[in-house]
Amino acid sequence: MAASSDSFSLPTELWRLVFDCLQADKDNRSLSVLTRTCKFFRELVLPDLYGKFETYPDSVGQDESGQSLVLFLRTVAENPDLACIVKELDIGYEDDINGGGQLREYEMELVVDICFRLGWQNPQLLSLNTSSQPAKCFRTVSELLFSLLPNLNTASLDVLHENECGQETPSSYAVESLTALKLRDWGFKGGFSMGGYGRLMQAAVNLQHLTLDSCKSIGDQPPPANLRELHIVCGGIQYHDLTKFLRGLPHLESFKYISSMEIGSQNEATPAEIVAALQPGKETLKLLEIDFERSLQMYFRYFHNHYGSRQECIRTLQDFPQLQWIKLSQDAIFRPDGPGVLTDGTLLTALFPPSLNALYLLNNHRKLFEDVFQFADAVAEGKFPNLRSVWLSGKPAPWYHKLASHASGTKHEEFSEEEEKDVAGYFALAGVEFVYGCY
Repeated sequence: MAASSDSFSLPTELWRLVFDCLQADKDNRSLSVLTRTCKFFRELVLPDLYGKFETYPDSVGQDESGQSLVLFLRTVAENPDLACIVKELDIGYEDDINGGGQLREYEMELVVDICFRLGWQNPQLLSLNTSSQPAKCFRTVSELLFSLLPNLNTASLDVLHENECGQETPSSYAVESLTALKLRDWGFKGGFSMGGYGRLMQAAVNLQHLTLDSCKSIGDQPPPANLRELHIVCGGIQYHDLTKFLRGLPHLESFKYISSMEIGSQNEATPAEIVAALQPGKETLKLLEIDFERSLQMYFRYFHNHYGSRQECIRTLQDFPQLQWIKLSQDAIFRPDGPGVLTDGTLLTALFPPSLNALYLLNNHRKLFEDVFQFADAVAEGKFPNLRSVWLSGKPAPWYHKLASHASGTKHEEFSEEEEKDVAGYFALAGVEFVYGCY
């Protein structure tokens, strides 16, 4: 039944609120029905219905991951006007649904048909077996979408291992509009390698934000020229690859590197090597996070004395004049277990630039108290005029105690209550918010 004329007397903003509620409830079935009611509703609802697509089966009226992905692929392949609406994509691979993440035979036929219509004359497509090669089918569908969505802005997808999905890649991607990309290891199976997805990054000429979740290898891949943010979570990338990648980022504004016990390797870059590689972007870098609290390096450090002459700890960040937000684990700046490790109390004062606005230090050992105290004194004297907040963690993760005690025979020493009060007093004099807490 057509909507009554009285209905349209409501302001468009109120209709938007109604549709936003349906979108919040992920009621895609109701939204789809509304698009077929009238042109007015269609124009209002389509951006909500097709603006973001997720393959995870968590919304009303959506089937299993594999099926919904293929049906969406068919829709945008047959309706270019709808393909132009899609701005955000989140593609997840589920291997425990519909008989192991498999596509039905007729769905795979749709995929092959679309491939040939796009000119992907790859004979391997015809031999894809959805029961024995579900991962290859998933990757083929994912890459098709990157070639069909001309206005895609943000994308997140699971990356499968090369031995599961092969190296087939399309001859071209339509991803000029892509500005944010997140690649994550499917199932946390030991980290993924960039592989053929390096071509995707190269095609995304306007890519500014890149997140690599559980990545173990970048390879000899040049970085996107316009990248502004690079976040590596649960990383374990070998230092030759990572440092070469970082040196090609002269416009970087935000960098995060969180190491991983599960994925890291003995050849992982050290904090000092990472900072040295960031030098080409030193004039633009504003946010820096380096966390080696969970690093496999710690294991090799304690049990194998692996690094030899390689410099581990960061010596200074003062040559980064725009750096405002810093988060570091203690391992990035200080090794209380190291041979002959002593400080004269000026380690932190000499480390940070005057531009510092917020500081987070994780797992601070008792041996750093004098450095923290003198840093607070320097803040009170106005040497860091832009500083507004300081957060110190005195207690490391529980497993750290066990490993460190077993390796060195010593326990992690925290600041006393009196020491904490002394430091807090100096920060208070400068009007700086100070928090001392657990990891």
